[in-house]
Amino acid sequence: MKQLLIDSEISERLRGFISQRFQARGRFSALESVSGISASKWKNFFYKSQEATQELLLFWLENFPDDSIYQNGNQYINLLPLSKEVSSRLRELIDERFQARGRFSSLELASGIGASKWKNFYYGKQEATQALLQFWCQKFPESENWLVNGTWGAEFDRYPFNYPAPITSKSDVLSLADRLIWGINEWVNIQAADLYKYLSRSSNGEITAAEWEKVIHRDAEPTIQMIELVCKFRPYFTEWIITGATGAFPQADPTDSRSIERWNDYREMRFMTVKKRLPITDDNKSS
Repeated sequence: MKQLLIDSEISERLRGFISQRFQARGRFSALESVSGISASKWKNFFYKSQEATQELLLFWLENFPDDSIYQNGNQYINLLPLSKEVSSRLRELIDERFQARGRFSSLELASGIGASKWKNFYYGKQEATQALLQFWCQKFPESENWLVNGTWGAEFDRYPFNYPAPITSKSDVLSLADRLIWGINEWVNIQAADLYKYLSRSSNGEITAAEWEKVIHRDAEPTIQMIELVCKFRPYFTEWIITGATGAFPQADPTDSRSIERWNDYREMRFMTVKKRLPITDDNKSS
């Protein structure tokens, strides 16, 4: 089932259009008159006691289509399942990504959802809402399947790596950050504060825990030093992390004698393979 996307930014745009179209005096009674939606609902929304609802947005879009509430056309989302099990898994994921100190202010900054809502949810005063789930799945798409279904998928049982196949964050193409984050997840499996500290220690303190946290939260682009470190511990992903693909040629270090030997062995093997495929002629019969 699809519904209109609702977040704090959408709500603020709607409040702005209400101010433009309905004068302050008698505003809410006028809105009730034209919409059939009670004045109290409009008032609670306008004064930020709540965010916009499907009902308010649908009325506005149908009656004032020229108002650009959605800047790229009406945006719909697939509703995610709500249950105690999903809530429990979301709390686990929060532990993995957001360290205890400043957790709720960090979540508010990242999501635009109030720290108090995150706190009430985390401590079990309420279950997960669509807003919390939609934020998480957009921010960390790689964990959506486990969050929603409680499994990484049947194919993971046959997968040779320590983390499920990567999923794009915003498009059909994995970004450099997406690939690096996947490499980190495949390499290290510990919770937030310990994860960022571990990564910092692995870099001999040259990259701070806070810098790692920003990259894993997709709030900053990875640095060359970060890429170098992850590729050092996961060398078989180096070409893919950097370029997004793997080629037919093995990698070579022109300053390392063993690497040069391996390259020469590869060249010789490739030459012999090509030679076997050539038709026998007078030119290559004796070679």
